[in-house]
Amino acid sequence: MSSFERVGQILPRTVKRAKIADELLALQVRESFVESLNTVFSGKRLPKITAGKFSFGALTILVPDPAWSYHLRQKEGQVLKKINSSLGKEVVQKLRFRVVAK
Repeated sequence: MSSFERVGQILPRTVKRAKIADELLALQVRESFVESLNTVFSGKRLPKITAGKFSFGALTILVPDPAWSYHLRQKEGQVLKKINSSLGKEVVQKLRFRVVAK
C-alpha cells in the first residue's frame, strides 16, 4: 500500500528545491498590490499603475506622472497594510515610486 501526501505539503518543498520561491513571492506581492489598490481606491477610475520589481522588502510602483506618485505616497500606509494582510505576514516594508513615460 502506498502513502500519499497532500499537495499543500509537497508544494513548499518543491518550490524551495526549484529555487523559485523568491519569484513566487514577488508574483504574490504584485497580485496583492493590485487588489490593495482596488480596495484603497474603490470606485475611483485609476490610470495605469503597475507593480514592478520586488526586492529586499521594497516594491517598486510604476506610475504615469508625479501627481500619482504623490497621491500614492499619501496612501502608502493603507496600501502596505492591505498587501501584508492579504499575504498573511509582513513581507513588504516599503513602496518605491517610479514615473514612467506614457
